[in-house]
Amino acid sequence: MIGFQPSDLAQLSPFLVLTAAAVVMLLAELFHVFRLRLLFGISGTAAAWLFLLRNARPQDAAFRGMIFLDGQSLVFGSIILAALMISLLLGDKQHAAQGVTSGVEVEVLQILSAVGALVMVSTANLLML
Repeated sequence: MIGFQPSDLAQLSPFLVLTAAAVVMLLAELFHVFRLRLLFGISGTAAAWLFLLRNARPQDAAFRGMIFLDGQSLVFGSIILAALMISLLLGDKQHAAQGVTSGVEVEVLQILSAVGALVMVSTANLLML
């Protein structure tokens, strides 16, 4: 059994925040709160970036060395989150131009793929996935 320390969960906070933003966006779609989806996506992305900045320490490993939030993961994670934020903003502008009021699936797919990309740049070894 692989055990972990509670401090290891703090290293996962960028991933958990983005996943929670995706779940909240799906729930907003379920209850027909269409205009708040951009707010949830942008705020979740910004919060994940802040957690990424807060947790990035050199040579700080979580889950017995499987996940690192070091300088490399900070740089590439910031690029991924910036691209996510830009794509969410441009996607909302495109939805407004086309008159689409629902359809949060694309945004949720973008957020969850960003979570996967963040995990990939933070792992110590791609075989860990």
